[in-house]
Amino acid sequence: MADGSVTDKESQPAGQPKSQIAAADFEVMAQEAVPAAAMASVSQDEKIQHIRNIYNRTVGNQGSYYQFGGCYYTAEGVLTKAVASNGNIALDETMHKNGYTTYSLEYYYEDWADGDRYPVFIYAVIDKKEYRYYFCEGEFIRRIGPEGGGNRNDTPQLNSFIQTLHDECARNCYF
Repeated sequence: MADGSVTDKESQPAGQPKSQIAAADFEVMAQEAVPAAAMASVSQDEKIQHIRNIYNRTVGNQGSYYQFGGCYYTAEGVLTKAVASNGNIALDETMHKNGYTTYSLEYYYEDWADGDRYPVFIYAVIDKKEYRYYFCEGEFIRRIGPEGGGNRNDTPQLNSFIQTLHDECARNCYF
């Protein structure tokens, strides 16, 4: 188009996500999106449910996404999920520093138009144990592990580890 915008019918070079979101997809995402100002007044349970809705939608639609490296995108090029496992240099270092040897991480994103690069949910299998980490507006709000859940104010070392997992994906979301 003359104004530089991309329509749904125009294509991008291979491997390059589109910046335009189809109207139907945007409508669904906008209905589920909660503006940042409104999230401050939402209870933790509502935030967790919102994140679970994002996770369920992503898993349910994953077959229709295209994959580039360890990242999954909608047809419109919106990042929804990224995966990482042993072999990521920065994550390997973090895992070994914390006494772990094997890991598999799945990062889920709030895939609406003005979302950020930070995940809202991380599903992790670390040394054969499952963990779930929930984030709202970049802030760690809940952890569920093999010993139970609900904790968000763990030891400083564990909180630092979780923050590193969160931040590493934002820095290197193309695994």
